[in-house]
Amino acid sequence: MSQARLAGFFRGAGCLVLAVLLGKLAWHTMVYPVWVPPKEPRCYALATEGGSFVEVFLYPDRRAVIRSFSETTWDTETVLAHVGGKVEEQWWGRLWRRESFFWITGWTWAEEGAQLARLNTEVLARAEDEVQDPGLGQVGEVRTHPWTIHEGWLRIDQLLFVRMDWDLSEFLEVREPLEALAAPRSRTDWCSRARSKSPR
Repeated sequence: MSQARLAGFFRGAGCLVLAVLLGKLAWHTMVYPVWVPPKEPRCYALATEGGSFVEVFLYPDRRAVIRSFSETTWDTETVLAHVGGKVEEQWWGRLWRRESFFWITGWTWAEEGAQLARLNTEVLARAEDEVQDPGLGQVGEVRTHPWTIHEGWLRIDQLLFVRMDWDLSEFLEVREPLEALAAPRSRTDWCSRARSKSPR
């Protein structure tokens, strides 16, 4: 192959790579995939070194129940929250980019089968507890965190939760009292539909 043809080949390959990169950049700049919750409810749990136990129940209708228990103060705190947001930028395979101020930052390798998302949690209802220093937020409070969601585990910020094996009746038992405390506009019929489908 002559030098002219070789140079033309490399120029063409370079232009192709540049076009692909610009196309991917344009796609991630203009398109924000919306996070889709799992089709079946899931429970993830975390035990901390300080003696606290936290559970996150994810439901298919973009609702979550977050429950924490402290062995030192014996406080139990439970909230019902709406969860929504966007999926982070997945470039190729396990290469993702988290939202960051500078484009050159935020790159990371995700675990196999994991999905990265930036999700907002809005507290819709709180259990009638007497926690003096609530850590899960008051009704109406919105928080944003980076999530890494996997079939067998969940990471919120740097907190790693392990998936627990719960049946449908336990998901209903946890959620229904909180659903009754939420404002009418925030309620859904997921519990009643799930109960009608569950075996008697």
